Amino acid sequence: MNRLDLIDENLLKQEEAQLYDAGAERGFLACLMAKPSLIIDAQLQIHPNMLFHDLHRYCYQVMLFVADSCARSNWEVSFDDTTVLLVSQQMGEAHLQQQPAAQ
Repeated sequence: MNRLDLIDENLLKQEEAQLYDAGAERGFLACLMAKPSLIIDAQLQIHPNMLFHDLHRYCYQVMLFVADSCARSNWEVSFDDTTVLLVSQQMGEAHLQQQPAAQ
């Protein structure tokens, strides 16, 4: 029996979770929401996988996608509902264009 087989995965996950500060991750995301222009510098230094909590990682990935879409469309980066909806609409249109035509 390998010594690693004796490690309780749930206990290990709990111990690992204590090393991360959910409040710090929320603060990071809140800063980006308050000042979206910061995402340009943030994405150079902070990869989504650096965020421990799945929801925080997902939110950051969405923010990066919206920022990239804004840059491609020459829009000011913003995370307001209008911008997010416009990006979603563009994404949907692009998806429809990629679908093969029905025969």
